[in-house]
Order: sequence, then C-alpha cells, then structure tokens
Amino acid sequence: MRYSPTVWNDEIYNKGGFVQIFETQIFPPGRRKLVDKLRGQLGLPVLVSERIPDGIMKRLDEVLEKRVFRK
Repeated sequence: MRYSPTVWNDEIYNKGGFVQIFETQIFPPGRRKLVDKLRGQLGLPVLVSERIPDGIMKRLDEVLEKRVFRK
C-alpha cells in the first residue's frame, strides 16, 4: 500500500497480518507511457519494472519468516 492510515495498519498487524508500505508504485512494462505521464506531469513516485525490487522482496521475506512461518 501507499499512504495507508496508521489505524488500518495497526488493526491488520494486531490481527496477525502484515503491511508493506511502498514509497514508489510499480507498474508493469506495458504501462510505460502512463508512468512517464504520472512522473512527468504529476511528479508521482512511480516506476516500470518486470519484477519487484530486491530490497522490497528482502523485507517481505523477513516479515513472512518472523510473523507467518515463525522460524
């Protein structure tokens, strides 16, 4: 999610879930024109990628291990 209310995040976390906050919204390669427009005209933090960046995947793996698989 991006910019989700803290009260929602707390509720999800307290019920055993997890929340991943994204600063940058990721779009698939076919949306390049849209992303260029969103970034250029609106200044939004967006990018085009075929895969989720390694840093995000690492954080997600850590949360899953700790909260879901409890290893």
